[in-house]
Amino acid sequence: KYNGAKINYDKALQIAKENLVTPKITDINSKLASVFAAEGKINKAEGLFKNSLNLAEKENVNKSLKVEEEVADFYNDNRRFDDEIKIRKRSLKKAKAAKSSERKIRLTDSVTPQKINYKIGNAYILKEDYQKAIPFLEKSKKDANKNNDIIIEKDATRKLSEVFANIGNEEKALENYKEYVALVDTLYIRKEQEIQRVKRFSKTISENQNRIASLEKDKELAESKISLAYIDQKLSEESNRKQRII
Repeated sequence: KYNGAKINYDKALQIAKENLVTPKITDINSKLASVFAAEGKINKAEGLFKNSLNLAEKENVNKSLKVEEEVADFYNDNRRFDDEIKIRKRSLKKAKAAKSSERKIRLTDSVTPQKINYKIGNAYILKEDYQKAIPFLEKSKKDANKNNDIIIEKDATRKLSEVFANIGNEEKALENYKEYVALVDTLYIRKEQEIQRVKRFSKTISENQNRIASLEKDKELAESKISLAYIDQKLSEESNRKQRII
């Protein structure tokens, strides 16, 4: 329901502009651009995405990288791989600068150098420019290993295996495929461990809830005993009062 989406985003944009909520102006422009892209109105979408990029440049690095990623994905969807690669390379420079800066800016998972390198490599694959894809995928694999990002390491290794197979380097293709299989096994083991941790945590929560329920019952019982003792005391006092009167 694209028209409904645009009407509401336009209303939100107006409110954001009236109240000078700059981050939301950037976000809503991107959302509107996504709607136009879904409708197939590419020129309109691109104009709004560019507007978002300009606004995001004035904000923090994570915001800027997030918008650049959205625009790069838009170019990828429309098979404009040169434009995609250009913007991702710009993002890569920013991400590297952020990681190496004195403040050590923490990047969100979607815009890490290893992920950006992987997407650049993938864009070159879609262009069938396999030789240019290799260094980006290898860098992605290396950085992912260093940062314990096993999912990107696995994906980059698989892509490298495919690239080497395409250029006829069977030895490298097999080597990377074996590494890929080992990474899949490692990831499976980690997922199993994660499931076990969640189960243990769930069991602990359940035990604590039972303990709390038991304590609440004990509390209710204690309160009942106190109430009965109070009633007994009142009855005793009343009996004593009557005895004194008699």
